[in-house]
Amino acid sequence: MSSNVTHAKEPLFRMVKRDAIPQKKAWMIRAAAFLLSLATGAVVIMMLGHNPFSVYISMIKGAWGTKTVSYETIKIAIPLLITAIGISFAFKMKFWNIGAEGQILVGAVAAGAFGLFTAHIFPKIPLVILMMLAAIVAGGLYGLLPAVCKAKWGTNETLFTLMLNYIALAFIKYLMNGPWKAPGSSYPKIAMLVPGARLTKVFGVHWGWILALILVVVSYIYFNKTKQGYEIAVVGESNNTARYAGINVGRVFRRTMFLSGALCGLVGMLQFAGSDFTITEGTAGGVGFTAITVAWLAKMNPAGMLVVSVFIAMLERGANAIQTQFALFADFEEVAGRLKDSGIQTKRQTELQQEMLEVSNQLSGYQNKREQLYNDYVDSILSAGDYIALKTHFDTAYQEQSSRLNQLSVELARLNRMLSDENKWLVNIRNIRKARKLTPEIAQAMIDHINVYKTGYAQHRLEIIFRFQEERDVLEAVYHEMEGGEPQ
Repeated sequence: MSSNVTHAKEPLFRMVKRDAIPQKKAWMIRAAAFLLSLATGAVVIMMLGHNPFSVYISMIKGAWGTKTVSYETIKIAIPLLITAIGISFAFKMKFWNIGAEGQILVGAVAAGAFGLFTAHIFPKIPLVILMMLAAIVAGGLYGLLPAVCKAKWGTNETLFTLMLNYIALAFIKYLMNGPWKAPGSSYPKIAMLVPGARLTKVFGVHWGWILALILVVVSYIYFNKTKQGYEIAVVGESNNTARYAGINVGRVFRRTMFLSGALCGLVGMLQFAGSDFTITEGTAGGVGFTAITVAWLAKMNPAGMLVVSVFIAMLERGANAIQTQFALFADFEEVAGRLKDSGIQTKRQTELQQEMLEVSNQLSGYQNKREQLYNDYVDSILSAGDYIALKTHFDTAYQEQSSRLNQLSVELARLNRMLSDENKWLVNIRNIRKARKLTPEIAQAMIDHINVYKTGYAQHRLEIIFRFQEERDVLEAVYHEMEGGEPQ
């Protein structure tokens, strides 16, 4: 008696979540990922016609090559580090605070309320303290709002905090166009902070970097050595377990989110009083979202966040340098588009040059034939019938050359459009500069680079115009002579 036994077929690949991974293997995986990212970048750079080693070295030099660029790199790292520490408070208890951008903007506005309108009343030190306290309280309250709603009604904190970003951004636009608009300015902007109220520099950078280092130490102690840090960890593991242990989960939500928002608000004050000296839509500058990457890569470890934030600041500063030096682009969409446009441009320019050469050769031949035709006609060597036949032949040739000249017109229009595109790039760079996302040196270097690029196209366009006009004049002269006129 036989029995039918069905055996499940084993899949070729299976994905199983690991409970744990050895630390050595984890670092090997990270190292492999880092090397693969470098290799991928090298392939793209080579496709653009550059040496990857030269580009990577220039990127490092662009971030640390001189004191000036080193200071700029540190200025980028400061808000990243403090914001990453701030959102890690929320992330450790699995409260997904995606509203750091809004909390930064609210902190900047609170600091601006004192910095812009009371600088003539308070001395510098009390004024800076007031700006700090106002930014901390405003950012903390803005972070507290979603925590209260989460604790009371169980709202989704991800959507709540994300939407608060847009409310803060809309409020900034209102201030720029309304009550805080700079007097006498036709452009919607907020006035600059007076020099006497700006943060003092320590070793070339405002003292925010000292505060950031202090916060690294304080947050590490808070997370690992205090009761409040332990409560955050327990709530992050399980809300029900925390309640069973007697922890007031709602209170932990409110306290921790206030601290998270307060640190982000502090970043807004540092950006306003130490870096931008005004408030714009770009004051946060994507720091709130980039800081999420910093916090996750560091696994919520404050010391790790210090390393990661400096590394990302180096990449951002170095990317600006290689954009200027090698005409590379930070956005992959731009890279892909420019690769495509570069190939089309080179091909079309070659075709255009060949077409112009052919037309020039044909016109030279027609010029010689025109002289011979006229001489034969004057010497009565050429009969009326032959003249008509040759006239018909030249009419046909004229039509063919006119068609070619029309092709040149199309290419000329294309170059005009490309020149217009370069003008748009200049406008975009100037707008980015106004939004305080680029240093004056980098913005000017990029503008100078595009101006050179633009000048080359302008010269090429003028050459085509002159050649086009010369060729058309010659053809018109030949045609009018065959109609019975005399040679010019």
